[in-house]
Amino acid sequence: MHDTPLNSCSLRMAAVLALSLVSATAAAKVNQSLLQQDFPFQGACIGAQFPAKNTAMKGLAIRLPGVADANVLFDTDLCRMAAGWTGGYINTRGVTFDGSHGGHPSIVGKQAFGTAVVPGVSLTGVFADGRKEPFGPTDASVVRWDGLHVAGDRVQLNYTVAGGIAVHEQPSARPAGGQTVYVRTFQLGGGKKGGIFARKAKTTTTFSLLLADVEGGSGRIDNGAAVVSANGVTTRIQATGLPKGASLKVEGGRVRLEVPTGTPPGGVFEVAVASGSDAEVAQAAGA
Repeated sequence: MHDTPLNSCSLRMAAVLALSLVSATAAAKVNQSLLQQDFPFQGACIGAQFPAKNTAMKGLAIRLPGVADANVLFDTDLCRMAAGWTGGYINTRGVTFDGSHGGHPSIVGKQAFGTAVVPGVSLTGVFADGRKEPFGPTDASVVRWDGLHVAGDRVQLNYTVAGGIAVHEQPSARPAGGQTVYVRTFQLGGGKKGGIFARKAKTTTTFSLLLADVEGGSGRIDNGAAVVSANGVTTRIQATGLPKGASLKVEGGRVRLEVPTGTPPGGVFEVAVASGSDAEVAQAAGA
């Protein structure tokens, strides 16, 4: 019996569909035995779902205290918070995990926010990746990764801005109105130069922290919060306890926090991110 053109076409389509399903299954594959469940982070090259090409070459997938399945991805090369998500952790692809070549882990679940592959700190308000290659640390005169501390289920991220402003950041999450709110808690220090007296030094330059990039988004400041919308999804960012003169800025779909020159060290402030429909974001904000 000979295949008719219709039968041959159907067979080819079935084969493509089967291959796609196998590929999708492999991409989502998670071998829990390869992930330490009682430790707050996993380091690897890790991909996120958005913005485009959002991969942290030296990423930290951090489990967040406060909400059981909430996580963030921090990029130590660029000192940026690359993504936040719920509903899973990371898959176990790549040489380190399943022995496969040409792949790496990706986040598993529903992503809520993300940032472009640019440094997470800017001294001009403009964020651009000036590296010659798309890997390796960014310009240390702008921001330098200093490592982390772990205390129980909490992770503190440490980096230095402009060669002398120490930034200590602790990510967490909290439930609000049935939604997950991602929280970044900051404390500024004087940096390492100048010894003990540097702890009292005020910031010597204005700098900005990148908070979110919404592709195709348009935003505004609404009652002190940054609100950006695109494709039926709203991202709302609220800052509390900010130092005098610090403020949220919205440019298209990008949200940043600007910290002015002369900001004293020691104060603690936080940035909270919620994402979803207008109704879901309103519930989180009102909780």
